[in-house]
Amino acid sequence: MNSFPNYMIRVEDRKGAVDLHFIVLLSAKKNAIPLVLLHGWYGWPGSFLEFLPKLELFREKYDAYALPFHIIVPLLPGYTLSSKSPQDNAWIAEDAARTINTGMSMLNVDQYVVQGGDVGCLVAGILVSQHPSMVGIHCQYLFNLSYQLKMLKSSGESSSFP
Repeated sequence: MNSFPNYMIRVEDRKGAVDLHFIVLLSAKKNAIPLVLLHGWYGWPGSFLEFLPKLELFREKYDAYALPFHIIVPLLPGYTLSSKSPQDNAWIAEDAARTINTGMSMLNVDQYVVQGGDVGCLVAGILVSQHPSMVGIHCQYLFNLSYQLKMLKSSGESSSFP
């Protein structure tokens, strides 16, 4: 874990502040694509640790000038090193998605691709539903596809799927 840069930012939210922990593997390429990897429940209680072997593979295969992505791996609020959600407010997946997106904005990341598995897939689907011009998505589960389509329809956004 310590072989990758670790950061913590305080995300102020309408429901309270959350300290968001994340690790990064940055590219030196000017046009590198920001890729946000969201963990799930795997390896209870779930954390970015499940991504460390994949980050290691990227680091072994690419030097900083060839790496096609800026890889950002935040810990969802309430997991491991990120703080718990504010106790006086009930937090749901929409709150986690908003926190992740605000965190990316704080890092000057305006457009990004998000990948999620399990709980991360739910948060990723909400991200693309709430911010369709800002993110692309890859999910390992399809349980939130109907939710995503419902959110796009209710927001008035048009959607097309191959």
